Amino acid sequence: MRVAGGTVTGDGHTLCLVAGTSVEATVYIHRSTVAIIVSAFTPTPDAMPSLVVRLGSLTLDSSRIRSTRAEASVHRTRMARGEQVLQLRVPEDSAGAVCLNEVAVTQP
Repeated sequence: MRVAGGTVTGDGHTLCLVAGTSVEATVYIHRSTVAIIVSAFTPTPDAMPSLVVRLGSLTLDSSRIRSTRAEASVHRTRMARGEQVLQLRVPEDSAGAVCLNEVAVTQP
């Protein structure tokens, strides 16, 4: 994944994003349905930071992260075949940090 902005690594398996930071990867969509699975948590639950999940031009989710333990969320959509950019972003105006434990793309 490509990273833009400030990050902190936790245990070598976790990447924590602060306000204004994004991570992205180019993925190839070969079926019309796709599921994005994001396992994330926050070390700053009182701040309730936001995480935005985008695939191509679609915003799949924009939500606050409240849990201090990694929780998985699944985002399903239909998408045209071909290369798409998967982006996870913490908005500029978001307080606290969001830690990504795992990100997966599946196509059932």
